[in-house]
Amino acid sequence: MEKELGIYISELLYKNECVIIPRFGGFVARHVPAKINEDGSLVSPPSKSVLFNRNLQNNDGLLVNFIMEQRSISYDEASNVCHSFSEACEQTLFSAQRLELNEVGVFYLDNEKNIQLEPQNNINY
Repeated sequence: MEKELGIYISELLYKNECVIIPRFGGFVARHVPAKINEDGSLVSPPSKSVLFNRNLQNNDGLLVNFIMEQRSISYDEASNVCHSFSEACEQTLFSAQRLELNEVGVFYLDNEKNIQLEPQNNINY
């Protein structure tokens, strides 16, 4: 389930600036303009940097509706999928493990028990 939801989140980040996992937190994608280094020898294309915000927990419906469409299930069933996923993520993290979301990145707890995200750096949203 984690692998599949990671792919859903990744797909949504291509088109949206914010994707919330209800009861867990949200991903915020920030536009980064193209850059040229000082000597002009390297050009970096425009991209999005992805951050995780634990405080964004209220269901905005985006992920739940996407799950509904992808799996052809009801809203309540999709909400339950999100709830189960949130619980599984927290259990994994708080048992001192890292949590990898396919095509998104790796979550871990810092020394102060805050959830941190190491985004995958090979994907340009």
